[in-house]
Amino acid sequence: EASDKEVSHIPRLREVLSNGSLYFPPFSQEEFTSDVHVNTYRCTATNSVGSIVSRDSKVRADVVQAYKLQVHNVFVMRGNVAVLRCQMPSGPKSSVQILTWLKDEPMLGRSAIHPEGRFIVTSMGTLHVRDTTPEDSYSKFFC
Repeated sequence: EASDKEVSHIPRLREVLSNGSLYFPPFSQEEFTSDVHVNTYRCTATNSVGSIVSRDSKVRADVVQAYKLQVHNVFVMRGNVAVLRCQMPSGPKSSVQILTWLKDEPMLGRSAIHPEGRFIVTSMGTLHVRDTTPEDSYSKFFC
């Protein structure tokens, strides 16, 4: 570890191989340990001539899991801009990117929103609906 502590072998989480390599086997969400899976490591090699230390290697593991995304209702005056945010659990926020927004209209069904005209998707994944109309209030939006 970058704190100059020698790395210990933790079966099924962090293993030091016979060739000196550090190996992180696949793990489940329940086995995730931030001290192991979100850390900075470096390697030290020593021989009769001296020692050399590698640069820091940052490890940040992601766990495959289903996320429950929500879009909360917003109230806006007709003709103004509605700002819709995709709400997700705090843990995965840094590794999740909002790829698309969907609009579910009573008569037309669900379709992808193309960011043009009245609809703008920001770099943070927020949907802006410009020039809101009464019809917008009958639609449901999903991220």
